[in-house]
Amino acid sequence: MVFLLVRMLGTFGVLAVASAIAGYATHRVFWVRHEFDEQVARIIFGVNLTLFNLTYFFSREYSLIYAFCLAAVLVAIYGFVLFGTISIYRLYKHPLKHFRGPFWARLSAWWKVKHIAKAGTHYGLANQLHEQYGETVRTGTLDSAVTMAFD
Repeated sequence: MVFLLVRMLGTFGVLAVASAIAGYATHRVFWVRHEFDEQVARIIFGVNLTLFNLTYFFSREYSLIYAFCLAAVLVAIYGFVLFGTISIYRLYKHPLKHFRGPFWARLSAWWKVKHIAKAGTHYGLANQLHEQYGETVRTGTLDSAVTMAFD
């Protein structure tokens, strides 16, 4: 079976499929329970380490530049599939998907940075969101804000 796959796709094709499967598996095993927004430094370190290791591995057979390009393409395929599946999950399968809120709040907490940079402050953001979306507002991938009127 593996030999047939290698014959059809070639070695790089098999590695590309393996990178895509690894991206999907990483999302299902780890990122469903954790937020990548809080792990940026670890992600950057992991990508660089993987890129270095793959480049070293490929440099045994190919020139260093070609090996780096192969490694970069495999890491890009992994990242594209990983963040694509995370986005699809957060938009369509997440437990908070039924709460209204800004579109980008469903995908990441970084949308608040843009708002704070534009307005200079985060005060009043919750009030604006409640006026626009109602009593319960999704303000992040795992966050919501609730307001109640007391009589």
